[in-house]
Amino acid sequence: MIYNAQKTKYSALFKDTYWGGDRPNLPEYIYEARNAFVERFAIVKVYKGIHRDKLKAMFDYSLDHLEMYRTDLGEIVGVCGNYAHSPPSVLNMEPTVALYSPHARSYFKVWSSIKNLSKHINGLNELALCGELHGIMKASNNSETVLTDIYRKLARLH
Repeated sequence: MIYNAQKTKYSALFKDTYWGGDRPNLPEYIYEARNAFVERFAIVKVYKGIHRDKLKAMFDYSLDHLEMYRTDLGEIVGVCGNYAHSPPSVLNMEPTVALYSPHARSYFKVWSSIKNLSKHINGLNELALCGELHGIMKASNNSETVLTDIYRKLARLH
């Protein structure tokens, strides 16, 4: 049986991705779209840094089949193929042609560098913390309890 990666011009690039190691019989336009994706962004390798895991942990199933790649300019390109929903709006991902399957909507985001990706993730962590703190303050009538909970939340960050 032939794997997805082998049906593209860039099998060495896709072979270690979940999509590339799968063996469904996809329409030819998916493989052509994968080739065009690599060429459009000048993708040189799969990015397997910790940032992918952090994004997956933050958004769980809101980023189905997340893949990340490095370009020849050092940019990071994130791609997801979602079946039931759009990715979180705070990621500013743009829709693109189907890259995963004909039944999944594909989205992408380009970060200019690993540093900017890291800044984006850190900003998202701060937003999440603010949301948690707001929830704590709304739920509590005791300022001492609120401060204790805030210190606990901050301690988990370090």
